[in-house]
Amino acid sequence: MKENEMIFGIRAIIEAIQAGKEIDKVIIKKDLQSELSRELFAALKEKPQIQLQRVPVERINRYTRKNHQGAIAFVSQTV
Repeated sequence: MKENEMIFGIRAIIEAIQAGKEIDKVIIKKDLQSELSRELFAALKEKPQIQLQRVPVERINRYTRKNHQGAIAFVSQTV
C-alpha cells in the first residue's frame, strides 16, 4: 500500500471524513484515549460503512514511521 493511499493523524482523518472522502478502513491504537480521539470516534459513528479496527501500535508502525498519532485511514481506490 502506498503512503498516498493513507491518511495519518487523528485531526487529518476527522477532516477527511467531514469532507466526504471515501475511506475504507481506519486503524486506531488500542489504548488511544483523548479528547481528539473521542471526536474521531464520533465522526466514525456517523459513517458506519467505514470499518474500524483497534490494533497494537506495532501494527500501525508497520505501515509507517511518520507521526501517525495512533491512527491511520485507508482511502478507497476509485477506478
